[in-house]
Amino acid sequence: QGCIAIPTDEGRITMRPSTQSPMEMHQTTAMALGLQYNHVEVDVAPVGGGFGGKTEQTRFVTGATAVAAKATKRPVRLAVPRAEDTAMIGKRHAYYGQYQIAVDTGEIRKEDRGIIHGFQVKLWGNGGAFYDCSFIVSNCIQLRTDNAYQIKNFQSQIDVCRTNTAPSTAMRSFGDVQGKNIIENAMDDAAVSLGMTPEEIREKNLYDIGDVTPFGQALTYCYMKQVWDYVKKVSKYDDKRAKINDFNKENKWVKRGISIIPVKYGSGYNLVQLEQAAAVVVVNQADGTIVIHQPGVEIGQGLATQSQQVAAYVLGIPMEMIFIDNAKTNIIPNPTSTGGSTGTPYAAEAVKQTCEQLRSRLMEFGYQLLKDHGDEWCKEQGIDFWNYTADGGDGWATVVEPPHKHKGMIWQFLVQIAYAKRVNLVTSFTAKIRGGEAPIPAMTFKTEADQPDIPGIERIKDAKLGGGVDSFVGFTYSAACSVAEVDILTGEVKIISSDIVYDMGWSMNPALDIGQVEGAFVQGIGYLLTEKLVFEPEGEYTGRLNTDNTWRYKIPAITTIPLEMNTYLFPRGEASVASIPEDTNDIFSAKEVGEPPLVLANSVFFAIKAAIRASRIERDLNPLFQFDAPATVQEVRKACEINEEHLGNG
Repeated sequence: QGCIAIPTDEGRITMRPSTQSPMEMHQTTAMALGLQYNHVEVDVAPVGGGFGGKTEQTRFVTGATAVAAKATKRPVRLAVPRAEDTAMIGKRHAYYGQYQIAVDTGEIRKEDRGIIHGFQVKLWGNGGAFYDCSFIVSNCIQLRTDNAYQIKNFQSQIDVCRTNTAPSTAMRSFGDVQGKNIIENAMDDAAVSLGMTPEEIREKNLYDIGDVTPFGQALTYCYMKQVWDYVKKVSKYDDKRAKINDFNKENKWVKRGISIIPVKYGSGYNLVQLEQAAAVVVVNQADGTIVIHQPGVEIGQGLATQSQQVAAYVLGIPMEMIFIDNAKTNIIPNPTSTGGSTGTPYAAEAVKQTCEQLRSRLMEFGYQLLKDHGDEWCKEQGIDFWNYTADGGDGWATVVEPPHKHKGMIWQFLVQIAYAKRVNLVTSFTAKIRGGEAPIPAMTFKTEADQPDIPGIERIKDAKLGGGVDSFVGFTYSAACSVAEVDILTGEVKIISSDIVYDMGWSMNPALDIGQVEGAFVQGIGYLLTEKLVFEPEGEYTGRLNTDNTWRYKIPAITTIPLEMNTYLFPRGEASVASIPEDTNDIFSAKEVGEPPLVLANSVFFAIKAAIRASRIERDLNPLFQFDAPATVQEVRKACEINEEHLGNG
């Protein structure tokens, strides 16, 4: 975390924080210094990664920097050392879960074997010393606990617990990787109990188009089953499972496992007031180049590039003529936080609609000149774009050389005349992001009598319970198949392969999107396999984070990466989904990508669990066993339950 504060004239201050949330840092600075909001400017340059840790908790750094700058009356730069940053800034919420699942045994109708008739899950999350965004994370988990499964009788319950650790915060996928890990454990255990593979249970209960989630949202554009079939095909699942079975028969102390995990992921913030984005498009009359001010923060996800693509496509001019500026609260006030995979689609939608207005205005102006002066005059001025649109022509991006003028683009000549005629070359628009306007109908909150008292904290007894929770703006449907190898004696793990199929709709930039998929997937592997948090258990520093740097906190390394990793963007043009309409709320039919691929890393976790189970069954141990995440070497070794008797038998 870092921040720069620069006092300016008339008691104003400019803040340059490393954040995903300019509006929140605007608020923090104004409140900390007692200033009016128009005396504070927040300017956010591209940030080197965020992942949720640079949302709300950046307030701790921004507020302190602002106060120091005001007290010293000079610019202040604050950079928090890694260990202090890690200890102070909260982490992903830890969750404990309990579940009950009712699955048809097939005794009455064989074809019903594996159908889930009922599911109940209870979750408890560690919110830390205060709640930060724990309730938002809880909402996200609650509305995604059904994952990809149509279950007739479904109930989930969640509580946030206050503890003496640093407050837990947002993190990529907003709790969904934890929630789905618990849910998929239930699928895993149910399959073992019925003598089925987990994949058979999962496949039998997948959502179909037109199904409705437990919380009441219709899946109008669902193709989860088609994605499942596709990942089985490209991963050669049947062939791999057969080879793994043969491998496990021949090897006692090294076992392999395979797992396919589907992910239905809801998009958006579940709060309509946040589902908006504004943009300002400014055209320079001298050369026709454009500066676009938009609300999103570039955190390595390619927001600026894709916004630039959208603007170039809508306006019909080269990308190099367009510059996407940083988020600045003086120009775009009240920007929604860049997170939840919303940054790029929201910014791009605002850019799209603003550029459409500008394009319409200039085209109308051009045709009015044609009407007033005729085609020949327009040719002489170099603005006759209508003569260059047939047969895939470049329109006003065409380079011409009118009489007595230098060679230039039709767009440039049209802009110069528009300026001379006082046509507005500045366009602004606030886009309402569609799709999530309806409130969730099937969510309840605990009554006053069920609310716990927390020692040392006075609770408002007559507080209004609950809050607004709105629908998702859309869904992605993805799946991954992974194969893992486990050394049963040491607990060491090797990821043999991962085949990832991600649903982008129609990708605007496959290179960026595949990079996001692979990065998120590996980050998920780290969370589920190696990144164990250790807190001081007792004494003066009880609750202090001890794993505060990479010496003790193990992020993914070379040995963590699958030996073979294949990434596919699900082909939206495939025949199997030809009859399913495209979601009209997507930006040019492209979907979000930042968070959902991380959840697919659960396929690695359950492949490891399958390998452990193969060894346990061979040694006559219970195939149902506790296996917590992260699946560190110690956790894997514990789940294997090796004793001297097992070793004595070879």
